[in-house]
Amino acid sequence: GEIETLETDFETDNYADAGGGGEIRGDKLSKGFSFGIYVVSDNGTRYEIVGKGDVINTIEPKNQGLQTIIIYRQNEDGTWNYSKGYLQIGSELD
Repeated sequence: GEIETLETDFETDNYADAGGGGEIRGDKLSKGFSFGIYVVSDNGTRYEIVGKGDVINTIEPKNQGLQTIIIYRQNEDGTWNYSKGYLQIGSELD
C-alpha cells in the first residue's frame, strides 16, 4: 500500500561509544553511522528499514560506505522479531 507515516533517525559520532561511532588506531580512523526509517503503509503494516556502515574508514578502506540494509516487518500483535523474518542486503564488515 501507500506510505502513511515516515519517521527517520540518523546517527553519526566522532568517538567510539554505544551508539557506534568510531575507533582510532594511531593516525587511522573509522567513523560509523546507522539510520532507521519507520514506514507505515495505508493498511497499517509497519516496517523498519535499518542501514549501517562507515562514513570514513582509513583502518580498513574497503569497509567505507553503506555496508548493510535490513528491513523488518512488525508482527500483527505489535511486537518486533529482530531474529527472523527480515530481509537483509549486505553484511557488516569487520
